[in-house]
Amino acid sequence: MQKPKHKAALQGALFITIASLLSKILSAFYKIPYQNIAGDLGYYIYQQVYPIYAMALAFSTYGFPMVLSTLVAERIARKDEQGARDLSYATFIVLQCMGIICFSVLFLGSSQIAHYLMKDDKLTLLIKMVSVGFLFVPITSVFRGYYQGLGDMGPTSISQVIEQLFRVGTILVLSIYLVINVDNLYVVGAGAVSGSIIGSVAAILFFLYWASFKGSGLTIPSIRSIKKYKAELKVILYQGILLSLSSLVLVFIQFIDSLSFYPLLVHYGYHVEGAKLVKGIYDRGFPLIQLGAVIASSFSLALIPFISSALVRKEHEEIHKRIETSVRVSIVIGSAATVGLISIIHPTNIMLYRNDLGTDVLSVLSISIIFAGLAITAATIAQGLGKSLIPAINVLIGGVVKLIGNILLMEQIGSRGAAYSTVIALAVVALLNLIYLYRLVRVNLFSLKFLMKLAVIIFIMYYGVHFYEMIFERVAGFIQPLRLRMLVEALTSAAIGAIIFALLMLKIKLFKLEELSAVIKSKKLQKWLS
Repeated sequence: MQKPKHKAALQGALFITIASLLSKILSAFYKIPYQNIAGDLGYYIYQQVYPIYAMALAFSTYGFPMVLSTLVAERIARKDEQGARDLSYATFIVLQCMGIICFSVLFLGSSQIAHYLMKDDKLTLLIKMVSVGFLFVPITSVFRGYYQGLGDMGPTSISQVIEQLFRVGTILVLSIYLVINVDNLYVVGAGAVSGSIIGSVAAILFFLYWASFKGSGLTIPSIRSIKKYKAELKVILYQGILLSLSSLVLVFIQFIDSLSFYPLLVHYGYHVEGAKLVKGIYDRGFPLIQLGAVIASSFSLALIPFISSALVRKEHEEIHKRIETSVRVSIVIGSAATVGLISIIHPTNIMLYRNDLGTDVLSVLSISIIFAGLAITAATIAQGLGKSLIPAINVLIGGVVKLIGNILLMEQIGSRGAAYSTVIALAVVALLNLIYLYRLVRVNLFSLKFLMKLAVIIFIMYYGVHFYEMIFERVAGFIQPLRLRMLVEALTSAAIGAIIFALLMLKIKLFKLEELSAVIKSKKLQKWLS
């Protein structure tokens, strides 16, 4: 009886991991068409407030639900179903108070934040709108945490996808309408921000449907019972905030840019409108970094349920094997994505964003992919081992490094300075997280021989793609318009790079069979890859 239960729990965890990956990809992808609709200036406007929304999203989909689900599951295991419901209600009350405080600070202080911190008074409306999202965090957090604690991953997974689909759909449709009918890009930006509100409402309506027709068992007990769960509520707040912070490394970097990039450019003599355009062009790189980092860290996300179950069974050797392989996979995918993107960044920039403005900046930002992937991978594994404080502190350290880097480098080389400071900050976070992970598990995360093999593969791939692009640009001039030609060049170059990389990886035998068995269960795929 225990085995089927354990298998179902792992399947549910994998299901929620896949839904989380899908929602993250949707969250990164929509920014590209949005930039095409609103332009670089409109993109600057939206990106200034996006990190605030992303923080609220992390709290409601990751931090608080994960901690609450653990405590609910413990009570369900003790046959205390009423206690699980009461704890969920108490959590809702505390989180709602916290949400109201966050909403009030942002809404009432929106003009001060826009004027004094972001140096752009016109952002006031957008900050007010994004503040509303914090009022929905408690509802979605508690529903997700409660159902996950019951072992039912369906509501959480479906709600994440619904939230992102409605959000992205609203952003794109409303932006097109407003660009055509309103001559104010700040209003267009406010319309785009409203997509996050629509997405949250859609997720809540889904949960209400689920609770009404499937039966949640949630009731409203006496408010006095909140005192009973004081210790658990402290754990939920503390651990929830730490878990959310440690997963927000890329968002936190963008938040530092929201506060410092544009004000610094203006301070260093840039024209106001010119500085906004430069920020919008610079922000083109983050969807690409986000997508690359999500892919590079995807194996570590899937690893969490396995680590948790292996810890219970005290299978430490198996845990070490899985951790080592996940870090190596992250390095391999991150390296391939980084070098691959650098090699095709010129056609990719034109393909995605209509022109090649900021290509040099995007080349520098591309280096961030490997460090972001490693930082997220190491932090995720540490969380799976029950350690989230140090990764959260490392994110804050990375933010400080980023801010200092912006101040020191942007005066000299403008937006390229901000790109270099992003790379440096993410490298620092990745290094600190890897050092901490090594201290936790004491395993050889990667060897010099492994890195040398990888370097050879990357080197050959880069020059193979470069050679192909030289030939393509000589013979493909007949493909018009330019953007179509760049589309063909970018996609074919990426395909050739992937083929070269895969063939060399197989030839050089970058991974051993036992390493692959730790993260890939298909025997045929293991044999083929090794």
